[in-house]
Amino acid sequence: MPPPAPPKPVQLAAAAPPPSPPTSADILKVAPVDSNAWPATSAGQVKAVQALLREMRFYESDPDGRMGPATRAAIREYEGLAGLKVTGQANRELFDSLKEMQLLMKPKPKDGSN
Repeated sequence: MPPPAPPKPVQLAAAAPPPSPPTSADILKVAPVDSNAWPATSAGQVKAVQALLREMRFYESDPDGRMGPATRAAIREYEGLAGLKVTGQANRELFDSLKEMQLLMKPKPKDGSN
């Protein structure tokens, strides 16, 4: 009787390399955007302030994130009416004031208990 055949070597699949860590762009794609949060970039901050000023009819153009004369004038007008220090700059204090005003201006839901 011939000797038994040697066992065939088992072919193992090569281990897949681990995934590369996410880039900041990947994180931004999946991170939910909080519309109440102060934006991280200065262009985002200006754009957020412009959008709020437009909603309140202080600013007429589409928000573009650029700090131009119309944006500065709208900020100054709002700051003066809101009792803030008039700076003409998009800053956190202005943003928070605009967000608070936005909440105050929202219509109250009707509950039918008049």
